[in-house]
Amino acid sequence: MEISQVEALEYKDRRAEGLGNLQVLPDELICSILDNLTPRDVARSACASSVMYILCNEEPLWMSLCLNRVNGPLKYKGSWKKTALDLENVPEEYQERCGKPLQFNGFSSLFLYKRLYRCHTTLSGFNFDDGNVERKGDLSLEEFSQEYDGRKPVLLVGLADTWPARNTWAIDQLSLKLWRFSF
Repeated sequence: MEISQVEALEYKDRRAEGLGNLQVLPDELICSILDNLTPRDVARSACASSVMYILCNEEPLWMSLCLNRVNGPLKYKGSWKKTALDLENVPEEYQERCGKPLQFNGFSSLFLYKRLYRCHTTLSGFNFDDGNVERKGDLSLEEFSQEYDGRKPVLLVGLADTWPARNTWAIDQLSLKLWRFSF
């Protein structure tokens, strides 16, 4: 989406105005604080300003609020926000109507973008190793320094082959230890 020259001149960062004294806090910290509030309080906070509306209406926040409070079967209501507010027994007339969400320009958050990106990205799009990286075992520090360090990639193999935890950290053994610890 391109911004026209008129829109570019009118662009105003609304973060400072929208957060007031909270503007000194990074978005990560504000979202962390919101994550510790009740769903009712987050819904109320969304009414404080356009920036708080944006921060308080993010689906990952509502998913976290919902899953941290669920006690028993969960009945998804079409969005995490609706589901969380339903769990809190907030009457429907006080819940936001299903209309189109409000849109605001003049606010961007790298933190929110990264969180949204992680929610909608799969690892299948990434190719970590297509077989072109050389694999080496039993590589001395001197060999590594001379041949690879800062020159080309290498995949070190077999480093944990003799590590005792490979045999003792099996699911059955860990479950047994956990069971014994809990009693």
